[in-house]
Amino acid sequence: MVFNSFYKLTIAILEALLLSHLAAYPHFCTVVFHFLGLSRPIGRDHLDRTASPGMPLRIQEKSSLDALKAFIDHATQVFGLWKVLCQHQIHLVINALPQEDKNMLLVSTYRDLVLCGKDLCSSLINTVINLYLNQCASVDSLSSKLREVCPSLYKTEDATCTKVNEILMGVKDVTDSDQKFRLLRNAIQLCKEVLPHMNHSSVCKQLVQHKYYDGVIEVCRDAANKVDPHNLAGSFVAKNQRPEDQAGSKAYLNRCNAYKDLATMLDDLFIKCQMGNNTISFDGLSPTQKVLEEVITKCLALEDEAAHMVVYDWLVTRNLQASLVKFGQPSLERYLLHYPPDNALRDLLWQYHERAGNHARAAQILYQLATSRGDSIKLHQRQTYLGKAVMCMRSDGVGCAPNLGVFLHELEDMVQVARVQKQVLDKITGLASSRAAADEAIKKLNSNLLSITELFTDFAEPFNLWECKLTILDVAGHDDQELIKNIWDEIIKEELDQCTSSSPDEQMLVVMSKVKSLGLQFTIQSPCFPVYYLVWQLELLSCRLNVNKSHVHSIMLSIDVPVVVLLDIYDKMFVANEHCWINEGNEFHLIQVIASFADSFTNNTRIVAAHERRAIAVQFQDLITSCLSNLYTKRETAQLVSYLKTIQTNLNRI
Repeated sequence: MVFNSFYKLTIAILEALLLSHLAAYPHFCTVVFHFLGLSRPIGRDHLDRTASPGMPLRIQEKSSLDALKAFIDHATQVFGLWKVLCQHQIHLVINALPQEDKNMLLVSTYRDLVLCGKDLCSSLINTVINLYLNQCASVDSLSSKLREVCPSLYKTEDATCTKVNEILMGVKDVTDSDQKFRLLRNAIQLCKEVLPHMNHSSVCKQLVQHKYYDGVIEVCRDAANKVDPHNLAGSFVAKNQRPEDQAGSKAYLNRCNAYKDLATMLDDLFIKCQMGNNTISFDGLSPTQKVLEEVITKCLALEDEAAHMVVYDWLVTRNLQASLVKFGQPSLERYLLHYPPDNALRDLLWQYHERAGNHARAAQILYQLATSRGDSIKLHQRQTYLGKAVMCMRSDGVGCAPNLGVFLHELEDMVQVARVQKQVLDKITGLASSRAAADEAIKKLNSNLLSITELFTDFAEPFNLWECKLTILDVAGHDDQELIKNIWDEIIKEELDQCTSSSPDEQMLVVMSKVKSLGLQFTIQSPCFPVYYLVWQLELLSCRLNVNKSHVHSIMLSIDVPVVVLLDIYDKMFVANEHCWINEGNEFHLIQVIASFADSFTNNTRIVAAHERRAIAVQFQDLITSCLSNLYTKRETAQLVSYLKTIQTNLNRI
């Protein structure tokens, strides 16, 4: 016991002696400075130039003494800090240190602490303060003592931060809502006084714990304004973030960093929403989701695009991209434009403008997406974009400006051409296994929207896509009848070649099915559907195959070729008196077809309007009479003549 008392007394004497020597040095420096005639101290910014050879000797001497004074002042503060720690159960402080700092302290000397232990000193200060805070003890006296003995290690802002943390930790035990709010406001005001010279993230985390989300937004906003007081970031964003604006870029990054706690706050709310096994959709909101929506709205209400970008990034990270459209501000366009056109996020930009009622702008963005090069956007998606662009332009909100009308017309033309391109793509895709060049063609067709000329020259022609050629000619309004007839011949030939059945009836049905599908695609007025030529060619095929005589006229009626038009065609074919029917094996084929057509007319009262039936019946009678006149000169036609006379009788009854 006596030894311990003597030991403590000895330590106290040595401590007092050391501190007295250290404290006497500033007086010594003042006397020397006065003697040298240099009353003004040089300051710490000159320490690196101590004893420079170019300096006068007096300046060198003064600089050296100034550096020594700063060093001794620092050493005194470190010693004073250690004394304070010893007075506050240093063994507990050391045990509470992070393991890395604890290991460093165990191998450090006082010399190490003075020369290179600034971070370790800061850690010791934070640890002893946290021990007080964790025990819900007041830190005012400790904070004042630290400010007294080591003001450069524990600055005014450090003391303020300590007070803020003390207030926030004390709020946990407050039950009165008004008092709690006052304490939180007090903590925020103190925090704002020392921004940006403090780590406001710890403050924001505690504010989140107290569910004071407005306070988090306020602290982040003030921190951003302090790190960028002249709003260089705003100019940087307004000028589309030009790389050469390094000052603006740095300011923008600093602002984003100041707002990172907004994302942390949103994460906390998001996790709470998920704890209820809820899908975050912001439709049919739970109470927690409503809070999250309100907080997001408040964050985006800040007049700072850096804050908006942090929130947008958070929404994307949490796979809430669709919510960008719902919450988006005008800044959303700038955010989304940083992504390449083939990115899924760019797809949200037109939705944002459509939601905002700017339909023309939405249509322009859809047009840009549809026409962007690259195979990441497939043709079917390009078609979808064009279709939506047309719908946007047809919206009531577009107006009737001449330039918008021209743009709408252009979009409608592109929709037609894109439809042809899809037809070409589908055909070539079916040839992929048999044509070596098909894969490259498929890639090109998916990579961009092509012109109608390119589709014909580069794809339909080399791959013999006859139907596609016909469609292209129809879209282009081309009227080369010889070319069109040649294409139809190839289509009929191709259908027969691809038919696997040897039955004449099935072969005829395959051809007629193709004609019907194309007849429904084109109007009968289209140059690409030459009705007269097709009826002639199909009747020749029917004669050659010796199939049912009603096939051709039945199909033509089913695709809305008027009876009177079809009757006129058969009349002209009969008058032509071609010998082709003999060559195909049935001299009376055309007369048999006319008889079948007339018979269908008499038996089907719905084939034409009632007021037209009599006039058409007269035309049929005239044609039947001509057929009978022809047959009277032929042999072995009694049965056909009898059939025609029966039809003639039925026509007379109409």
